[in-house]
Amino acid sequence: MPEANEIKDLLQQAAKELLEPLKEKAHENGETLAEMVKRDALVADQFKTVTATLDELEGKLADVQKNAVRPGSPAAQEESKTVEAWAPYMKAIGAENTADMRASVQDAFMKYARHGTDVMTMDERKLLSTDDNTNGGYLVIPEFANEVIKELAMVDPIRGVARVRTTGSNNWSIPRRTSRAAGGWVGEADAATESNSLYGRENIPNGALWAYSRATNEELADNAFNLEEQLRMDFVEEFAYREGVAFVSGNGVSKPEGLWTNSSVLSTVTGSATALTYAGLIDVSHGDATNGDFNPQYTRNGRFLMSNTTLGAVRQLEDTLGQLIWQPNAALGSPPTVLGFPYSIVPDAPAIAGNAYPVIFGDIGAAYTILDRVTFEMLRNPYAEDKNGIVRFTAYKRVGGSVVQPAAIRKLQVST
Repeated sequence: MPEANEIKDLLQQAAKELLEPLKEKAHENGETLAEMVKRDALVADQFKTVTATLDELEGKLADVQKNAVRPGSPAAQEESKTVEAWAPYMKAIGAENTADMRASVQDAFMKYARHGTDVMTMDERKLLSTDDNTNGGYLVIPEFANEVIKELAMVDPIRGVARVRTTGSNNWSIPRRTSRAAGGWVGEADAATESNSLYGRENIPNGALWAYSRATNEELADNAFNLEEQLRMDFVEEFAYREGVAFVSGNGVSKPEGLWTNSSVLSTVTGSATALTYAGLIDVSHGDATNGDFNPQYTRNGRFLMSNTTLGAVRQLEDTLGQLIWQPNAALGSPPTVLGFPYSIVPDAPAIAGNAYPVIFGDIGAAYTILDRVTFEMLRNPYAEDKNGIVRFTAYKRVGGSVVQPAAIRKLQVST
């Protein structure tokens, strides 16, 4: 609510500018403001004018806040999202999920980041303590953690197109149907045979992701230094890089399994030992003689994944009529397509080379699942580089990823 915040700031500034002179005058006379107002009629008139002005500003602030959070308004929807995001945290510390309490938690967190626990009161420490704190750090406040996740979604294309779930459990597996129910036709009075769907569990490999940032004592002590913004930028950059590599080529050992490394994903050859071909892209997105048709349920949400260099090669390919297969979308503001399908640039995708797999096609959301642990902790270490006057902040979280439905995607192999 920018307008409400502006009025609130104006109210605080007016209270300071209008009341401070009266308080100073009373102090010089050796009496309280109330005593001076009672004794001096002129001062009493001034005080009435000041309080009337402040009451007017408070009334305007109340009206703005009331209108801003009316049911169904954007502000009310945003407040609902904020309350929902903070709910697990507030439950963990046993506090009421109100705006004032959230502000207190934010202040305590930033005090911890700037100065550590030595200067914090016991009440402030309690605002950061939870039962999940097992690594000697503190859970990062929800709004800070959510900002990191949002920015990761913009940086990492796999996270942006895969299915992303959050969990507070150590159980890194999800149910997966391994066989459909097999129905059949029966004649009149014939007995139908029982045929049940079969289900198993898909274990999702995960690992601990770490990133750290460094700040000088001078930067931390300087109120003009935006500590929160700097930490977020550092953690976003490092988490995005590490996650991006793992989601593409991770081996599933202490890290997620990559899209390109799952051995159950079928592959289609380009027909050339050294280059991409138009026919190869058609086959991988529709089906080929070796692997059969590509399930149209997955091609309906199909998307190409490739590196920017590979996209450059694709943009030079032509169909049988001599038309480029990369086309700008006719709809205003819509992204361009390859063979009518959208695509995402994956920096860590393999390059075009013999026997390499530079392109993946399919329904990435159905094929790949990312699991984020709710826990996102930050540890403050003022000792590792204390001789240089530097404090190190380490962010920690657990993240998993795996191909849970190999049939939803196919790889394109540079091969004859």
